[in-house]
Amino acid sequence: MAESGLTNLSRDPFCSETILGSVGSQITPTESFYIRSHFSDVPELDPDTWRLQIEGLVSNPITLSLDDLRHMPSSELVITL
Repeated sequence: MAESGLTNLSRDPFCSETILGSVGSQITPTESFYIRSHFSDVPELDPDTWRLQIEGLVSNPITLSLDDLRHMPSSELVITL
């Protein structure tokens, strides 16, 4: 699995990091952000059937689709990782 702007560190588990010379600003583009999968394979998900279940110690358990999440309000923050 090759990603734009990334260099592969290992295939199993899959780990890649940003090629520093490929980032032209202080903001790293999403396609150049690092990937860490230390203990499992990268899952292949069907966006039409995937669901996130929020349950347990919550007042109102809920199940959300990817489309539900995409339609929620969002914000952007500049942070350092």
